[in-house]
Amino acid sequence: MIKRLAQLIIVLIPVTLFVWLLVIDIAPGGEFIVRHEVAEKSAYINSILPEDRTFGIQYNADGDAFTTIINDPVYFSVQLPNTEFDQIEVELEFANGGQSIIELGGLVDIFSEGYDLQPIHNLIIENSEWTRIEDSGVVLLQRVSNFLSIDNFLLNLPDRSEIATYQFDLENAYRISNYSALGYQQTFDVSLRGYHKYQTYIKNENFNLELTYMDMNRTIGSDGGVIRVWNESDQVMFETEFKDDGNETDNQISSKQSIVIDKSGWPEGVYSVELSGTSDIFWRQIKTSQRYLTFVNKLYLGDDIGYLADSKSTSFYTNSKNLSLETYHADATQRVTLGADEVKIPYSHEKVTHTVEDAGVVYGHTPAGDVKITGDGKFSLSANSFFDPDPVKLNAFTNLDALGVNYIIAEYPGVTDGGDWKTANATFDIAELYKFDNSIKFIISLPAITTLQETVDVHAINVIFKKDPMNIWEFTKAVLKYLPGI
Repeated sequence: MIKRLAQLIIVLIPVTLFVWLLVIDIAPGGEFIVRHEVAEKSAYINSILPEDRTFGIQYNADGDAFTTIINDPVYFSVQLPNTEFDQIEVELEFANGGQSIIELGGLVDIFSEGYDLQPIHNLIIENSEWTRIEDSGVVLLQRVSNFLSIDNFLLNLPDRSEIATYQFDLENAYRISNYSALGYQQTFDVSLRGYHKYQTYIKNENFNLELTYMDMNRTIGSDGGVIRVWNESDQVMFETEFKDDGNETDNQISSKQSIVIDKSGWPEGVYSVELSGTSDIFWRQIKTSQRYLTFVNKLYLGDDIGYLADSKSTSFYTNSKNLSLETYHADATQRVTLGADEVKIPYSHEKVTHTVEDAGVVYGHTPAGDVKITGDGKFSLSANSFFDPDPVKLNAFTNLDALGVNYIIAEYPGVTDGGDWKTANATFDIAELYKFDNSIKFIISLPAITTLQETVDVHAINVIFKKDPMNIWEFTKAVLKYLPGI
């Protein structure tokens, strides 16, 4: 009897272990939770990289492990489980030494290195002395208390130039009452490298765009891409892919290629156009009959080695007040005009930051190519094509006084204070994130870290994979898939 009982136990232990692991893997309750302190090894969550932007693993007086982020940005990746889930909730346990804004994002576009950034900690909002109204995760800050509720504010919006938004989209559509179509096609001879996004405006006219591009084959690999046009409701109005030129080796320039788009019947409004391609794609010419064409947050002026005998100078206009500039070739060091200032880029591969003190839209000029300019506003290639349909986007460098901002509206849930460590969560739809080798790349963004000279300690990164709970029949089918011969 004892022998049979022992044999039964020996058989039941691996069976029980298998069933237990199977239930964890299938997650019939709809959640699969991974808890990870930074000093631990995890099958699902990788370490924060690159290593030279952290101080490595340290321990506080309570024995809690943490890593200190000393430069921006840093990344980690999360391996997806075998079971398919709909959402991933990422929780950060951290201590903020004084960074004005901390955000966490999942990679959504490999071409643009675009991330769906969500708030973790915002000291601008939390420490503001303006009048505050909060309702269901939405915060309204007012320099002078003119509105008694968030609904009243949204129904009676002040001028957009007075509003700064953070993680919040105003539903009131932007309209230009005296707008008239340009009536002819304007041409921009440019040398824009890789992913760019611009905004335009349409009213009683066709959407018209002619693009000329080249595959410069600077790196090995395929260099296809896609052009997308989005309306105000984030719906794709048009999409077309372009294929690689057939040459996936490096240092062999392709001939010029063209893309022509002409669409009629689109309603009045603001449209966003994505020119999505790898860094080997150079946009050489843009023709459009739209009056306005303003690029969002970036101009990457590609170098013209192997294409033009002389470096191409470029003029532009921007309302960005906080900019960074960087070149990637030693012979492209230069002085860039930004309003009343000249900004020197003395070395390659070294980011230079600059604050524009001039109000409004300023003139800019680069005497040579190969300079990547990013800012907190818009860029255009002519004065007449500039417009900005968006309110001020609150960021770590926004000067509310200089911009005349009187209101901040934000979707900001805040943080949970647990003593040594604060916690904040960000949730993402897995279907909208870019997957590589069944993993998702995440970014921790601290854009002001080099300016503020304050660090952030990360104690833990926890994730919860989420899906709808299973009924008994769905669970049975999932189990049968694991059994041999089924």
